[in-house]
Amino acid sequence: RADDDFWLTIILLLARTVLDLSPIALFGAAAYGGLTLFGPEHAGARLAAVPLINASVLARSVIAAARMLLAPKVMELRLFPLGDETANYLFIWVKRLANLAIYGFFILHASHLLGLNPAANNSLLKVLGLAIGLLLIMLILQNRMAVATWIRGDSDGFLLLMRRRFADVWHILTIVYVVVSYTVWALEITDGFEFVLRATVLTIAIVVIGRLIELSLRKVMQRAFALGQELNTRLPGLETRANRYLPLIQSAARGVLYVLVLFAVLQAWGLDIFSWLSSEAGRFVFGRVIMIALIVGVALVAWEIF
Repeated sequence: RADDDFWLTIILLLARTVLDLSPIALFGAAAYGGLTLFGPEHAGARLAAVPLINASVLARSVIAAARMLLAPKVMELRLFPLGDETANYLFIWVKRLANLAIYGFFILHASHLLGLNPAANNSLLKVLGLAIGLLLIMLILQNRMAVATWIRGDSDGFLLLMRRRFADVWHILTIVYVVVSYTVWALEITDGFEFVLRATVLTIAIVVIGRLIELSLRKVMQRAFALGQELNTRLPGLETRANRYLPLIQSAARGVLYVLVLFAVLQAWGLDIFSWLSSEAGRFVFGRVIMIALIVGVALVAWEIF
């Protein structure tokens, strides 16, 4: 029911997921048992049947997990604040990608065990990877506007300009990432996939840490500019005057944080930006930026004193 509390919803959701997984487990047990007792005598055929059973179990398990997380048909069991249309849309795409990737890979593996030429098998595997990449690009393009709207958010000033620029090109960057990942995998570049995976993990970690720092800075600044009740009573206009520059300081701090996060991400992807900052040209640019910030700060202080 809609008025069930969170923990009851979790229990019901887990119970329904167990019901979803039970026939999958029974199918796997029956399939392996039947293969052991009545399977073909040819060793290659027996080995080829195993990947097909694994594909069916794995694909159905992934779909069951997606059904648990998205609850496309039962909004009361949905853990995330998603509408029915969005939940069903994501569930359809998970099913589509899971079925193509899992069944495609295991069918090719079974074909290899049945005697398919290794070169032909490798070529078909590359075609499968290309099909998955094209589906991901299609998914990115379909959600281009929705994600761009979410990226723009409700910021203002300089940050709004930055977020607008990123919102305009996020899909291009993501498509380039998909293309680079597929190229590294398809061409079997030495240590290339490890580099992409490591850079991706570092990028996610940097963005998450940057977000946590941003939230902490926001709370610290709000507390720093908040005046006590006694001081507000004695000087009623002081807090309003002090908070006049709070949005500006918050925007400046977020801007500096975003630049540092960007530099760290570029460093993770092999662009040695910090070495450039320590060079003569980098010190020149960095020094001028600090000088401009100090001049603006001194000018604001002088204005308030005046």
